[in-house]
Amino acid sequence: MERFAEAPIEVAGDPQQLDRASLAKALADVDLLAGAYADAIAGYQRSLALAEATLGPEHPTVATSLMIILASIDLALGDTGPARSRCERAGAILETTLGPEHPYRATTLVCLAEVALEEARAADAVAILERALRMRTGGEAPPDEVEEARLMLARARWDAPEGQGRDRTAAIALAEQVRDAHREAGRAVSAPPLRMKARLDMGRLERPAAAPEPTGRGSTSAPS
Repeated sequence: MERFAEAPIEVAGDPQQLDRASLAKALADVDLLAGAYADAIAGYQRSLALAEATLGPEHPTVATSLMIILASIDLALGDTGPARSRCERAGAILETTLGPEHPYRATTLVCLAEVALEEARAADAVAILERALRMRTGGEAPPDEVEEARLMLARARWDAPEGQGRDRTAAIALAEQVRDAHREAGRAVSAPPLRMKARLDMGRLERPAAAPEPTGRGSTSAPS
C-alpha cells in the first residue's frame, strides 16, 4: 500500500486542479498514518473526484494512485463488495489504456485475489494469482511484487477446496521460494502482501457510527 500512497499525481491537465488533487491525497496520506481513517477515506475520495474531473475517469493515474488505496481501506473495513468493484474498475482502466499484460494490471489482479480470499473463494483466487504471478515473473516487476504474488498464491493453494486448486505441496514450495529469495538477498521474510500489510498496519477497522457533523478535521475511527 505504501508504494501507492507515496506516488504523486504526475500527469498533464489543469495544473491548479491537479495541485488540489495532489494536496487532498497528501493530506489523506497523513490522516491514514495518524489513524484518522474517516478523514483519510474522505480525503482520498476528494482526490479521486478531482483527478477524474481533470483527467477523465479512464485515466490510468485514477486507477493506480487512488483506486487501489481506497480498495485497501474497503478491505480493512471488511467491505469486500466495494473493494471488488474498485479493483475491477481499476483493472478495466489499465487493461484498456496500458494493455492486458502491463505490470500495473497484475496489481489489480492481486487486489481481486485478496477480495476472493476474504470471501472464502480460494479456488477463484488461485486462478487470478497464477495469472498475476506469470505477469510479474515475465516482466520487470520488482522482487517484492513477485514475492507478494507467490505468498498469496501459496495461501490460496493451501486454502482451496479439494479438486478446486488445492495443492499444499505447491503452496509450501512457493513459500520456500520466497524464503530462499530473502535469504539470498540477506533479508528477513517480513513483508506480507500489499493490502494484507495495510490491514496489519491499520488493524481491523470499524465503520464509524452515525454522529453529529464534526466542527473540524481530525475525527478518527479507532481500530478494534
